[in-house]
Amino acid sequence: VGRLCRGAATCSIDTPVRRVAALMTAARSSVCLVRAESGSVVGLVTDRDLRDRVLSASLDPEVPVHRVMTAPIVTITDQARVYEALLAMEERQVHHLAVTDERQQVVGVVHGQELLQFRDYGALVLTREISRAQLADEVIARCRRVPELAGALLGSGASPQSVTRMIAAATDAAVERFVDLAQQALGPLPGRFVFLALGSHGRQEQTLFSDQDNAIAYEETADAERDRQAGDYFAAMGRMVCGWLNDAGLAFCPGNKMANNPEWCQPVPVWRRSFHEWVRRAESKELLDVAVFFDLRAVAGDAELATELRQYVHGVVQATPAFLTHFAQNAQMFRPPLRLF
Repeated sequence: VGRLCRGAATCSIDTPVRRVAALMTAARSSVCLVRAESGSVVGLVTDRDLRDRVLSASLDPEVPVHRVMTAPIVTITDQARVYEALLAMEERQVHHLAVTDERQQVVGVVHGQELLQFRDYGALVLTREISRAQLADEVIARCRRVPELAGALLGSGASPQSVTRMIAAATDAAVERFVDLAQQALGPLPGRFVFLALGSHGRQEQTLFSDQDNAIAYEETADAERDRQAGDYFAAMGRMVCGWLNDAGLAFCPGNKMANNPEWCQPVPVWRRSFHEWVRRAESKELLDVAVFFDLRAVAGDAELATELRQYVHGVVQATPAFLTHFAQNAQMFRPPLRLF
């Protein structure tokens, strides 16, 4: 995306709209970034905004720009891939993305019109087809095209990171659709839940040989019967989703760290207790579980549950300094090969 990034006009948050239009004309830009007193970009104004929110509304052109700007802005890093930018625009229904550098500073804007030439970009088309599939078999058939697309990307000189992120994006789309299909089969949700991507999937570092690492966390209530029914519901969802993923080419985890395993489909309080116990014991099995779970990322369901769980995990680790020593020692047991064989 950084290669397609363009500079844009900039203004302060109190600049009159008339002045903003003049700045955009002088910069030959269709967008103006709005900065707060601190210098951070807090919004943007486009030609379309000026037409729809000022001219069409007969608004006084002397009103400050913060009255008509779009906020908050949608950002994307300059290292992101074109298909990720297209997906972000499509999901957020915007025509411009603010591009940030490694310091999280906005360095320019990428326009949707400039990305039109990439509309047939394989990864975008594939993830869109997966998300729109009506049957599980259709999702599976589309997922089976991932190796072909990965080969095409590698053949065209794409970096390994772009390939692994493409694979993870396709898996994300498949999981979301499988979860939707499971809900259709099982009926209304019994409560809040989140389907978590773990391990390489959670890090968006999947390869064509990665297996499944996932889990389900769901909300617990004070009603024992309701919680039992919720447990049965999400256990069935885990079996369905993991089974479909296996059919789609993402093999079952040999260590059984998947949502179809009752131990990896639990209420949030149980997950908290489990993680606390893993950190407290810090033996080989527990360290492996921690290593997989550290990379948790919400893929479907209520992302707020994942955020709460991640905050708890970080708190437990920070309160147990000795754990980091055990974790580092365990990491040193895995050494990369130094020769061809």
